[in-house]
Amino acid sequence: MNQRYRKGDISCLSGQTVFFDANVLLYLFYPAYSKNTWVPEYSSILSALMRDKINIVVDFMVVSEFVNRILKESHIGECRRRKKSPKKYSYKLFRNSNLCMSQEKNIYAWIINDIFKVCSIHSQPITEADIKSILTARQLDFQDKLIEKVCRDNGFILCTNDTDFKNSNIDILSAHPQLS
Repeated sequence: MNQRYRKGDISCLSGQTVFFDANVLLYLFYPAYSKNTWVPEYSSILSALMRDKINIVVDFMVVSEFVNRILKESHIGECRRRKKSPKKYSYKLFRNSNLCMSQEKNIYAWIINDIFKVCSIHSQPITEADIKSILTARQLDFQDKLIEKVCRDNGFILCTNDTDFKNSNIDILSAHPQLS
């Protein structure tokens, strides 16, 4: 098992790089999550990382998951507002609506104006061999296996609240007690 870090350990991370998972980005940069109990914890972690000038990165997979999760939640919210089941107001219809396009503009603004101000983009090509190596039945979903691989390959510390990573052989920074 690799290192598990809490906010109090951040001063020891000088020279390290922290990879933010999508759930952390949602707590920090998606206003609808503002009432989530994890928001203060991860805001405090972000402040400490920035204070200590720790490099923070994300990649296209995480940005994609951030966008898609918000749009899926918006679709569900719109279904409730319209009192229609997702089968009667399909995601495809929602994706082509003015409401969705407006929401997308907001999301893109958060990414450009907020996320990219604190996170750099890490780009790593994923090969066929890489994909084959992660095609194993495990607790992690496909995207989480890719994130785990990127962190392992680059020596990144994963900042996440996802307890699926509890048995991962990578360094993790988390406020979640099951990940310490």
